This record gives sequence, C-alpha cells and structure tokens, in this order.
Amino acid sequence: MSSKPKKNTHSALDEALFPELPAKDDVARSGDVEKCVHSTNVAWIRRRLVLGREALHLSRPGTNIAAESIPLAEMAHVRVWRQQGQALCEVHANHSGERGACQRLPLTDDELGSERFATVFSIQTREWGPLGGKTIYLRCSTELECDSWVKQLRSEVKKALRRSDSEENMQKLANARLSLQKAYNSTGMQVIAALVMLGGFSTRIAESAILPNEPANGQLERAFWIIDLVFIALYGADLLLNFAAHCFIPFFLDGWNVYDLLVVSLSIASLCVDVLPGFSILRCLRLLKIAGIYQTGTATPRCLVNALTISFLPILSTFTMFLLISCIYAVFAGGS
Repeated sequence: MSSKPKKNTHSALDEALFPELPAKDDVARSGDVEKCVHSTNVAWIRRRLVLGREALHLSRPGTNIAAESIPLAEMAHVRVWRQQGQALCEVHANHSGERGACQRLPLTDDELGSERFATVFSIQTREWGPLGGKTIYLRCSTELECDSWVKQLRSEVKKALRRSDSEENMQKLANARLSLQKAYNSTGMQVIAALVMLGGFSTRIAESAILPNEPANGQLERAFWIIDLVFIALYGADLLLNFAAHCFIPFFLDGWNVYDLLVVSLSIASLCVDVLPGFSILRCLRLLKIAGIYQTGTATPRCLVNALTISFLPILSTFTMFLLISCIYAVFAGGS
C-alpha cells in the first residue's frame, strides 16, 4: 500500500523535470536504440530515439518524457564506429573504409566478440555547450540503420546550424538598429541636425542677398552651388540614417519622414532643373524640416505646426460663421 503512492510521486517528478517529446508533426524520425553507459563495465540500456526539429531526444521505452535532449546546434561531431580488436575505431565520413582515431573501451569477454559493435555511432557535443563536450554512444540493431541515422543526423545538424546562424544574424541586426535608433533620436544628434538645417537656410539667404547685387560672377555662383551641394549631401545622409534606424514601415508611417523625403528629393531635382522659373524656391522649404526633428517636448516647432494643422478647420468654420453673420447684418442694414 505504501509503495504505490511513492511510485506515482516519482513519475510526477519526472514529468516536472523532463519535457515531453515533440508532437508527431515535428518528428523527423524515431526508433529504438541502445545507449552506452560507463561504469566498471560497459552497459547498454534501451532508449527511444526521437529526432525533432531542434534537438535529438532520448526517452525510456513506453514513456512520452524525454530523459535526455541534445540540441542539434550543439552537436560537434556525429561519428560511425567499427570494432577492431578490443577497441572501437572511427570510420571516416566518406565511408572509404579507412580507420580513424581508435579508443579502447572496457569491454567484457562476451562483448568482445559481439557483432553488435559494428552498429555503434557517437554524438560529441561542443565544449562551450551545456553538455560540456560530452560524447554519447548509441547502438542500432543493424549496420544499415546505423549509417542511416548518422547520415540524417549530419544533415539535420547542418540545417540547425544554418537556422541558428540566421537567427543570430537577425538578432545582431535588430540590436544594431536599436542602437542606431537611440543614437539618432539623442539630443546631441538632433541639435546637430538642426544646426545643419539652419546653416543651409542661412546660406540660401546669403545667396539671395549677394548674387542679385553682383554682376555676372561665375566663380561666386559656383561657390554657392558647391556649398548647396554639400548641404544636400548632409540632408541625404540624415535621411538615410533615419531610414536605417526606423526600418521601412515605421519610417513611412511618420508624416515628417515622408515630408523629409519629399524635400530632399526636390532639393536633388532642383540641382538638375534649376533653370525652371521659381523652382529654386522649393529649396527654402528645407527650413520646415527643423520642425520635424523634435520628437519630445511641449513647446517645440513640431508641436506648433501640429497645433496649427489641427486648428485649421475650426478656424475656417469660425470664419465662415462670421462671414454669414456679416452678410445677414448687411442685408438687414441695406433694407432699413
């Protein structure tokens, strides 16, 4: 009576400590093998081998609990072993029949002559992984099954490593973009952007004030053109930095970024078609860009522009009502 509750408690503890095996849809292959356990002698215990998408699981027969899990990305080597005398020797991956490194195992007299050692393969984990370079020896029922397991494991390990590298690269890209976004939105960067915009506008004022009062001076015009080209390049660099920091969709969801893109595009176009009458005036629109660089605060140009935009319709309604009242008053005044 007392032993039965104890057995149930142990089973519940196993389920809490070890995860369940993956679902059938996530299983690439499964089969029964024997795992080598080292003590004073070599012992082989039966295990259920389940190859999932991310790990290789070993479970006790008849259970759905993984007694041991080996992540595929942590497998350094999957080797085939063949018996040679009292040792197991590695078979090269090209299956040329050549023997590789050999190691002696504490075999019993009965196991020395066993042909079952022709069906052994090993899994060596990476030194930096949680398993710390542990090597696990598994034995199949036939040599063909052993080679099949090794071939499929090597293929799945390569796929897992590619997925791991891809996820790692995506994480690095996300971290770099987050750092770039913080740097771009910092106060220092915004102040620099504002100074550049004010410098470009001041240059435009000086150009408008000097060139009309000067006789035809090609060198002076070229100097202003070069200065204008430098500022356009700085605006373009700021735009590219903003786009890289906020990726694609968040960039276009912000109306100020779209406006920034429009102004820079028109500025570049004005260099090519500056001969059109009045087209160079579009360059003066750059000054409004300074209203978009302020992301926080209450009394910023950005907030002022937003407030004017929001209040446009109410002011227009008020003006229309005032005009109607004035017209009605004028009609009554004229008829009296």
